[in-house]
Amino acid sequence: MANSTASAPLLHSSLAARACKSSPATSKTGFPVKCVVARHCANHFNVSAILRRSSKPLRFTQFATGTSPAHFANLFHTSPITPLSHKKPCTPPSASQSAVSQPLERRKPLPTGENAEGLIFPAGEAGAWDSHAVGGPVVRRYLSDNEERWCMWYHGRASSDEGKAMPLADPSFGSLGLATSSNGIHWSRGGEKVVTDQYGNGGTGMVMEPNQDWWTFDTRHVRVSDVQIMSSQVVRAQSGVYWLYYSGGDAEELPLPELLSMPGGSPPGTIVEGLRQRPGLAMSQDGKNWARIEGEHHSGALFDVGEEGEWDALFVGCPQVVFYVPQDLRMFYHSLDTNSNTFSIGLARSREGVRWQKLGRVLQPGDAPGAFDERGVAAPHVVPDPRGGGYFMAFEMVGGDGRRRIGVAKSKDGLGSWAKAEGVVFAPSDVTSVWDNHSVCRPCLVPMGGDRWRLYYVGYDGGGSAGIGMAESEEGVKGPYRRWRQTDLPSV
Repeated sequence: MANSTASAPLLHSSLAARACKSSPATSKTGFPVKCVVARHCANHFNVSAILRRSSKPLRFTQFATGTSPAHFANLFHTSPITPLSHKKPCTPPSASQSAVSQPLERRKPLPTGENAEGLIFPAGEAGAWDSHAVGGPVVRRYLSDNEERWCMWYHGRASSDEGKAMPLADPSFGSLGLATSSNGIHWSRGGEKVVTDQYGNGGTGMVMEPNQDWWTFDTRHVRVSDVQIMSSQVVRAQSGVYWLYYSGGDAEELPLPELLSMPGGSPPGTIVEGLRQRPGLAMSQDGKNWARIEGEHHSGALFDVGEEGEWDALFVGCPQVVFYVPQDLRMFYHSLDTNSNTFSIGLARSREGVRWQKLGRVLQPGDAPGAFDERGVAAPHVVPDPRGGGYFMAFEMVGGDGRRRIGVAKSKDGLGSWAKAEGVVFAPSDVTSVWDNHSVCRPCLVPMGGDRWRLYYVGYDGGGSAGIGMAESEEGVKGPYRRWRQTDLPSV
């Protein structure tokens, strides 16, 4: 039965946007559709518009490919959104498909030696868009009858941005990128913007930049938190559509809290931009050309930070979305409570993935003195238990020393009752010369079948350098996890 309370999102593209000169289009339902024309990131969607039954019409962006506003004024039904199985080929083209030339695309050789154990994705080469830092991996594995394809969306920034502060726990004063792989270890990456042809074929590289409109919530940086493939009759597409949830930082100047000051970054109290973050949504049919969806907030964000004095008044970070049942999507996110100076994880719910209602905190700091999470919990990544019976959440544990470790919690219903596993699931290396000896954070769990799990994460050394690593468990989601070694898999 159609959802009578909400319509759903439309794909639109706006890495930079300006007012549409044409008159606003009107749908067959009579709801106005406001248009914004993109100056960058041309797209090739077989999609029209998104309409919502609310007092505020949803804005979308016309593509910079000559598409007329009237093309977007089709009627959309309000059917529930359905997630697609990951047992489908990844959209990025295989070797047999034609692709647009990507001059800087390459498979970067992995570092070798004991000090690089676990490191699978360091910062890019000199001159690349991600040459200074990488972080926040969102890894997806897609299986078909004859191939295995991996996609990793991540954020990074170039060395030319070194004069800008990095205010948060992972290095993302910058843009979003896409890398692909056949095994989840050796990754093909691009050093420039992704360029695709009219069929969406193209390489890897940077896929989304901060917004150039001064009034938007994501003018300083964009940080990927989740990518889902979902289908719905509300979006006219021949296959599933990628839904990208991210956090964006704006230009408001704020003092850097102590717990957000990492080694090699700005000291506490430094006035920085990009700290005030809100959640955003973008869509794509190929995982490369993204279209922002303007949410309820006047800045284009899906929703606002909390009121002054509330636990999430500073920012809304790492918004990760889980599909539970039709008309029930749940977003987990974290914030720093400036009253207690601790991190907590909160929950919001939505029927259609655009309009959200906050439900408060669901996971809070440990109350035992000296606990590994006494300063808080952050960066949630929730996955269904493949064997049924609930959900697992991997999360950052912030200790009294400010270092990050990774823990796991379990919930039967995925709402407010989460039970933390005892102790630390994955910790920084205890060898001072190793690349991730200070902190491990931003976990991303990938089930591999049976009791096998992969844990992708961001690692920091004591000097502020960061990279993306991977560890594996053969004994279930709670580990123990062993860092990947060069000898585990032949090079490809």
